[in-house]
Amino acid sequence: MSKSTRRPKRPEEHILTIFLWILMAVYFFPIIWMYVSATRTTADFVGTPLGIPSTFHPANFVDAFVMADIGHHFIVSLIVTVVSVGIVISFGALAAFSFSRLRYRGRTFIYSSFFIGLILPVQSFLVGMFVLIKTAGLLN
Repeated sequence: MSKSTRRPKRPEEHILTIFLWILMAVYFFPIIWMYVSATRTTADFVGTPLGIPSTFHPANFVDAFVMADIGHHFIVSLIVTVVSVGIVISFGALAAFSFSRLRYRGRTFIYSSFFIGLILPVQSFLVGMFVLIKTAGLLN
């Protein structure tokens, strides 16, 4: 049998590992707590709002699924997603072919416009759009 050739960990690697485990717990605790809270009954909430549930009640998920008509909304979202992705891939492939193989006037400007549109986040335009819509009187 061969011996392991791994080097021993340095102290700062142990500290980093401990820090990452703590960070992971901080990030996952709200998700786990949300799931645990979703399986509680109303009586559990009234009795001990921050306590651990006394019974496991997964029917809450079924009730939420039926009352919010999530099945219908899922199908609509799926259709919109498939159509949108198809359109984006089609136009993206055409644009990629145009930029890589064809030489024409304005190619660099159009490519730069595409590139700037990709690197700027959509959120950076929201304030300007809000002001424009508010100025046009289109807010409710």
